[in-house]
Amino acid sequence: MLLYKYLKYERKDILKMGLIRFTQPKYFNDPFEALPNVENIFSPEFVSDIIQVLSDKNQLDTFTKKLNNQDIKKIFQELNLTFHKGNSKEKELIINRLLGNTEDDLSKSMQSFWDDQIGILSFSEENDNLTMWSHYANEHTGFVIGFNPTKNITDIKTQFIRLKKIHYSCIRPSLSLFELEQSKDERIKQWLNAFLLTKSKGWSYENEWRQINYLKYATKTIENSEHPIKLFKYNIDSIESIYLGCRMSPENKKEIVDLVKNLNIKIYEMKIDKKNYYLNKYELNNASL
Repeated sequence: MLLYKYLKYERKDILKMGLIRFTQPKYFNDPFEALPNVENIFSPEFVSDIIQVLSDKNQLDTFTKKLNNQDIKKIFQELNLTFHKGNSKEKELIINRLLGNTEDDLSKSMQSFWDDQIGILSFSEENDNLTMWSHYANEHTGFVIGFNPTKNITDIKTQFIRLKKIHYSCIRPSLSLFELEQSKDERIKQWLNAFLLTKSKGWSYENEWRQINYLKYATKTIENSEHPIKLFKYNIDSIESIYLGCRMSPENKKEIVDLVKNLNIKIYEMKIDKKNYYLNKYELNNASL
């Protein structure tokens, strides 16, 4: 199965430069991107245990020995020091923060965390989706690249998550950031599914897959007034096909064809069907170029 990237004609630089953009979550067109409902830092059950231990110093050593998660143990030790040094108002604030009963927006904080760490490259299972041609390929004047996901699209070391299919839901995921019995790997998997791999069912027509890369491994960063653009070198051999929009001008078609004419890439023209609301694909051969 190939996966498809819809692009405006101006994005032909992908074929020229051999670089492709991985976008930070906050720059996506979905306001819910990377924004589940983070209810609290710890589960209510865990907070209840914490309050008991913090109220009785004799339980502290016994309790911390039971914590098999080093991240939680460190947080708890720092919390204990703050709790016993603070006044009653500070203690109340600590408890409320643990439960999420403050004005702090934990979801927004985590969204900012992801924006600093990762970039997303989105694909679709379809190359003939009329809505996506309109939205992402500039009203059918752009093009679509077909990638073979079995060939690493970018270097493995740059990848935070290899290609994963998006889950669509009517309900935003809800989670506590830490669970007492969770290992670090289990927690990260829960975070990924909630923050980065779940979207509203309103987007289900896109049949989206995602590859997520570490921004620190970007090949090139373009700074501009709005936000930095992170570009990664990709494997040109992972491209197997290109589809030219039904409204693309002959001049622009020729330029795209010229950019890849020496590569083993099939090129198709998209044309509207005479009877149905459908796009037909016609392969271009050497004689028609």
